[in-house]
Amino acid sequence: MQATKNHLWKPGQSGNPMGRPKGAKNKISEKFLENLQDNWEKHGIGALEKAAESDPMQYVKMVASLVPRELKQETSINISFIEALKQINQSEANFLEEPVFDGSYE
Repeated sequence: MQATKNHLWKPGQSGNPMGRPKGAKNKISEKFLENLQDNWEKHGIGALEKAAESDPMQYVKMVASLVPRELKQETSINISFIEALKQINQSEANFLEEPVFDGSYE
């Protein structure tokens, strides 16, 4: 059986040349965004805190996905997570070893 190329429109020609009327929106998308806003107002901060505590990696992925691409390209950190933790630990240790001000002036 040989395939035939019987198209209704030529390449580059639209089946709806006038397009969607101005001001018309996809009703499902509009309703979804309204529901999302209502839900966010009820659960937003609590949901973020729960996500960060229960699955930190997914939380970080979600936050990273919201960062604009330009910012992602401008910032690059060339340090491993483990190395960063070691540096934080060392900074805390150095801070705790520093003498506490005893109230006297030299």
